[in-house]
Order: sequence, then C-alpha cells, then structure tokens
Amino acid sequence: MSNVFSGSALLDVYAKCGSMKDALQTFQEMPKRNPISWNALMLMHKMGMTVQSGFVPDSVSFLSVLTACSHCGLVEEELKYFDSMTGLYKLVPKREHYASMIDVLCRSGRFDEAEKLMAQMPFQPDEIIWSSILNACRNHKNQELATKAANQLFSMVESLLLITPAGIPIVVMKNLRACTDCHTAIKFISKIVEREITVRDSSRFHHFRDGFCSCGDYW
Repeated sequence: MSNVFSGSALLDVYAKCGSMKDALQTFQEMPKRNPISWNALMLMHKMGMTVQSGFVPDSVSFLSVLTACSHCGLVEEELKYFDSMTGLYKLVPKREHYASMIDVLCRSGRFDEAEKLMAQMPFQPDEIIWSSILNACRNHKNQELATKAANQLFSMVESLLLITPAGIPIVVMKNLRACTDCHTAIKFISKIVEREITVRDSSRFHHFRDGFCSCGDYW
C-alpha cells in the first residue's frame, strides 16, 4: 500500500464491513500509518468484530493491535488484549509483544509495572526496549531509570563494536521509532568510533556517519 491516505481509506472500509482479515492485512502492508488507520483498527476490536467475523487472531494480529493501543496511549486496553492473548488464545508472547507493552506502560509513567514485566520476560531486554524506556524517562523526568537504560544501550553498542572488525558498517533493526536520545547518542558514537551505523526503525533508514545522520535530525 504505497499511499497512506488510500491505505487508511481502504482499512476504514474493511473495518466498517467487519472484514477483519482484510483489514489486518492492509494495516500490516502499510509502510506508514496515520491516525485514521490506527483508529480504524482499534474500532474493530472495540466492537468485538474478531468474534463476529469468526476470525481467530494469531501473534501477528495481536502485535498489530498492541502496537495500535501503544500508539494511541490506551494502556488498559493493551493490558486487556495482552491478557486475552496469553489467557484466552494461549499464545506465547514474543519479544515484540513485550516491547509494545513496556512502551505503553513507560509512556504513561507506570515504570514500576514496566520493570516488573521486564523481570517476567523469558529473555533479556534488547535495544528496542531500552530505547523506549529511555525516551519515556526523558518525558517523565525519571533520571534514575534513564541512567540505567542509557548504560544498557551503551553496553550493547560497545559489545557490537567488539565483535565486528574495525571499519565494518553496523546495521541495527528495530520496529519502534528511534527516540531522540538514542538518535543523538548514535550520532556521537559514529563520530567517536569512526564507524558507519545504519538503523532501520519503524519509519525510515538512518545512516549515521562522522556524527551526522542522513535524516538531518528530522524524522
């Protein structure tokens, strides 16, 4: 779906018709999303159209809904869907599901719950999770947790530098938007270590080199 407006319009039509499968496919194929696309997806779930249409959601479906809740700041709704995913549908959450949950909790200032959820994960937090935490801490002035998140991110970058030969470009993939603090840090790192670093986030590619980013600090 090349155009965000036509994609959102099509998604809205599918939502109003109750065609959950087509709506989710359209949503997942959209390279960019606007408020109309997020709201259409959320409307379908609020109206219970998954049950009405006989559609059985899988882990990918739930990730789309959790991400939509996170984007809209709907904390309680996301908690409900996460519980439904694990309890009703017996699906095992993946790293991306936990990342979305932690993101919405932190952005709403519920850091204690986010840290508790992190402790329950069957794997260690990655750079995506720490980045979302750092960004939320910046907005909520949580200096203690921000310092912890920043140290974790720098440690991950340091480990990545140690295992790759000097001069070799570094590529990082993430499914969330790069936060301002991480963006600034990576620019600084690219200059200090004299490495080209490419980051693919949810909206675009960022090519860092000599302390500058290809996006011109606009993304």
